[in-house]
Amino acid sequence: LLASKLCSYAQGMALILAASEEYGWELNPADLARIWRGGCIIRARVLSLVAAAFERDASLPNLLLDPHVAAVLDKCTAGW
Repeated sequence: LLASKLCSYAQGMALILAASEEYGWELNPADLARIWRGGCIIRARVLSLVAAAFERDASLPNLLLDPHVAAVLDKCTAGW
């Protein structure tokens, strides 16, 4: 389940960041994850991983490329 959630967040963040770049919104992906975790219906703990990844590298092209997220994903894939 965690691997699926990470993939879903990676896809969603990639779409949001592509739109941000195209329309000049200048969104901060780490801030988005923190806001969603703190005050939204999707208060998932996995958003802490998402926020931390983008705090380490705000220009990360895809969440799954973060070494920590990749390691978590790698541990999950055996049962996937």
